[in-house]
Amino acid sequence: MQQQNLIQIRATQHGISIVFDPQAPLSDLLSALNTRLQSHAQFYKDADLKLNLGSRVLLPEQLTAVRTTLEEFQLRLSS
Repeated sequence: MQQQNLIQIRATQHGISIVFDPQAPLSDLLSALNTRLQSHAQFYKDADLKLNLGSRVLLPEQLTAVRTTLEEFQLRLSS
């Protein structure tokens, strides 16, 4: 699957939502997220994000890896 299809970033009335492909390995998702955020870093800077995992369940260390990637771009997860 192409990297660009692994994640979707959507602007909503409540902020920005990131949707992960539920079947892709987390390492591929993080790579795709990093690439996508790098290409639009100023647009996303300081945004609050919601993460839509679909049926995926993240372990605490996996969630930490996602947060670390987001924080590199000055983004934060909101609840």
